[in-house]
Parts: sequence; C-alpha cells; structure tokens
Amino acid sequence: MRRLLNLCAAHPWWVLGGLLLLSLLAATQIPRVEVQISAESLLVLDDPQRDYFDSVSRRFGDEKMVLLVLEGEALLDPARLDALRAVLGELQGLPFVDRVESLFSVPHLKSVDGYLDKAPYLERSPASPGEAAALLESARKDPFVRHLLLSEDGRVMAAALILKPGRQGGDDPTVT
Repeated sequence: MRRLLNLCAAHPWWVLGGLLLLSLLAATQIPRVEVQISAESLLVLDDPQRDYFDSVSRRFGDEKMVLLVLEGEALLDPARLDALRAVLGELQGLPFVDRVESLFSVPHLKSVDGYLDKAPYLERSPASPGEAAALLESARKDPFVRHLLLSEDGRVMAAALILKPGRQGGDDPTVT
C-alpha cells in the first residue's frame, strides 16, 4: 500500500489524468441512470409487507390519491356537511385533481317506487338525527363504502382526491 501511495505521489499528473479519464468514461453512462422511488420497487419479493401492499393496490387501485379524513361524533351535522361540501367542491376545481370520491358522489343504489335510484348518499343533508343515523347505517352496509369511505362505527368519514396521472413530484408543494 505504501508503494502505491509513493508511486501516486511521484506522478501526480498521471494520477489526475487517469482519474479524469475514468470520470469521463463514467459520465458517458449518465443517460442510462434511473432513480426508482416507487414503493413497489423497494419491497422484497415473497415478503409479508409486499403481500399487504399488493392487497391494498388491488383494493384501491394504482391511482395517486390524497385522503381527506373527517372524524367526530356528529359526522352528518348539516353545518359540517355544508362546509365539507364546499371544501370538496373547491378541491375538485384544482388543476391537479381528477375527481373526488366521497359520500357526496358515491351512488346509493336503492329501489324507489319500482325504479332504481342511484343518487349519492349525501345528495342532500339529512334533515334530522334519525335520518342521519339511518343514512350512516345504510352506508355501513354497502361493501363499496364500508372501510373505504366510512369506518365500521360510523365515526370516521373519508374523501379521496384522485390526482391526475402524469403529474408527479412537481406539484408536491401545491398538494401539501
């Protein structure tokens, strides 16, 4: 090792030239450099965490989304719902938001006078606490809503902001 150091010290210009040549050769490969930051590429095959990630991807899809969560005792309070409806409307108008999925938009399939009614769960705010409780109970029975947009106990409600594809990273300061 001492011999190598003495050789480098005796011929510094040759050493610098060699380093420059190696650097130039390495620089030719810069266009092939890829940075992969997806969660899927970080997970090991045959790992329980990867199985969990795959099950979540199958359940929710591969779309990029932001979840807005509302928690409380009186989720369907008319004043609270009016404020939430206004906020979701503003969020829907943002340039990077594709759509908003919530109890304001998910169809509540039911039969009314022999016809199929698919108006959203919260097309209008419940008029009474009893109507609100019945609506929450109905939503909890819906497999497309339960555990996705509404918790089992009905105390937590979510709205999913589905982001437009192809706009990654650059909008993060806008989103957060």
